[in-house]
Amino acid sequence: MFNIAGKSVFIAETSENMRSYKQNIIKELQHLGCNIKLLSYPHPNIDAYQKTINSCDVAIHILSDDDKIFGNDEIGFEEKQIEYSIQHLLSKKLASSNSNFEIIGWHPKINTKAIYEEEKVSIHIQNIQQHDELELLRTTFEEFKNYLFKKNNLKSHEFDEVEKSNDSKGVLSIYFIYDLKDIESAEKYTSYFKNYGFKVYNPMFTTDILKVRQQHNNYLKKCDITIIFSSGTNVNWVNMKIMDVLKSPGLGRKNTTLENAVFMLSEMQNKIPLLNRGFEFIEYKNNTSTDLIEQFLKKASKN
Repeated sequence: MFNIAGKSVFIAETSENMRSYKQNIIKELQHLGCNIKLLSYPHPNIDAYQKTINSCDVAIHILSDDDKIFGNDEIGFEEKQIEYSIQHLLSKKLASSNSNFEIIGWHPKINTKAIYEEEKVSIHIQNIQQHDELELLRTTFEEFKNYLFKKNNLKSHEFDEVEKSNDSKGVLSIYFIYDLKDIESAEKYTSYFKNYGFKVYNPMFTTDILKVRQQHNNYLKKCDITIIFSSGTNVNWVNMKIMDVLKSPGLGRKNTTLENAVFMLSEMQNKIPLLNRGFEFIEYKNNTSTDLIEQFLKKASKN
């Protein structure tokens, strides 16, 4: 965990309507004594980016779904993504040679409800999430601000200590990943997994985004099996969670998961391109059927 107070911070946005978010974050960081580094438009060349980023400890990239131009500049969506890629790749390059360098991507949301009920996630946001060096936060302004302030004070082993007292040796564990709107449907399967003899980790739903991410990453690091569940058609949300699982080795896993699965409606199967990255598809028929999930559990138990 890094301490952002007093650090040099590079901040950039990818859309005109993100500038207000940038200004608000700048004010908050200045209260912490941070030295803010910005680049003016029209856009500087790669050398200018490199020089600025090399002088920083942290890079914050503010991302947007909207296709808008910067002021009067005739710069469209594709070019903005290229510009972002330049910023990100330079940050990534520096991070690979400097373990103390932190890269944060912030995708602002209006409110917490919008995060939990979101049906669509832009493709470029999904692609950005795949970078191991980048920490992507999709939160409200207040949650992001609290994240920056509280990150310094939360011990990285906090959830490890809580879970150690509850772990049972020799018992396989499932991280059952689902969205808030599926919590009622998921409860039945949580009980089923426990009755089958598995230890079950469930997602945390709270406005404290730091604790949510810390617990999510901890479960990804320690579970034996992952099952991503959606009772609806939220394909983009499922793809984002698959990416999280694929990135779990970077969290410090000592071995690979025994099995990974996506549990949802059959008509969604062809809309999830990442299934071929080691995920089994389990058809969700209704909230009473357990036949297909039982076959998967028996297979996982034999590994």
